[in-house]
Amino acid sequence: MTITSGASNGTATVNDGGTPNDPTDDTIDYTPTGDYNGPDQITYQICDADGDCETAVVDITVNSVNDVPTTVDDTASVDE
Repeated sequence: MTITSGASNGTATVNDGGTPNDPTDDTIDYTPTGDYNGPDQITYQICDADGDCETAVVDITVNSVNDVPTTVDDTASVDE
């Protein structure tokens, strides 16, 4: 399995499951770019031993999450 067109808003890698000569257990691992939500897409190709290949597109939706707010200490001064 090979990724022929990678993700625009994240990274996609082929995980061969520890068996590089056996594509039946291959998966694609996808990680979106930090704080990204929205659509993304990956195109991949898989070939058999005879060299026959098929291509497929995976449409991905990255849902938004409620991120934990961050705070910083502030200082202010004002006139009387």
